[in-house]
Amino acid sequence: MTSDSFEWKTPVLDAEDQILIDEYERLGISLDSLAYTPEFKELVSRVGGNPATEPELRKTYLRLLGLRKRGVLPRLYHGSSSSSS
Repeated sequence: MTSDSFEWKTPVLDAEDQILIDEYERLGISLDSLAYTPEFKELVSRVGGNPATEPELRKTYLRLLGLRKRGVLPRLYHGSSSSSS
């Protein structure tokens, strides 16, 4: 088997995961730097969660980690922004 015969397939995302990824990109802060910050609570609120509850924060963070492990969460670096010029 050669590397020429390998096909990369993009995982299919459900609508909730795509919204979460879009909001994550909009913030422009890496997942490692984002955890449990005011910006993270804002993200949780934007995707329909309650940022005042620990279980909701944990659930959202674990979803982001799962997306990162699947290779569908974009790499962001602290302080970078997707809207920067």
